Amino acid sequence: MGAKSQQTLDAFREAEAYEGPSLILAYSQCIAHGIDMRFGMKQQDLAVACGYWPLLRFNPAMRSVGRARSSWIARARRFPSGLCYNEVRYSSFGEIAS
Repeated sequence: MGAKSQQTLDAFREAEAYEGPSLILAYSQCIAHGIDMRFGMKQQDLAVACGYWPLLRFNPAMRSVGRARSSWIARARRFPSGLCYNEVRYSSFGEIAS
């Protein structure tokens, strides 16, 4: 949601319309990640921007209309430093190694 709200809406619409089981995987920040939870949507955007959490969709129904069943919506645009350095779970590795 924090990266592309339209992607979220499209994923829910496709899942609901599909005749069969549907699964939506979503990145969700957690207090255990060690971030200020007020900035959760920004953290989601960083996860997508750096490629940590790619936006993609797989819709088997697309094959019946001659289109690819999977599509990449967003790809990495920059190094993941923004994501990694503001989460305790990543920054603590540097403290252990030093």
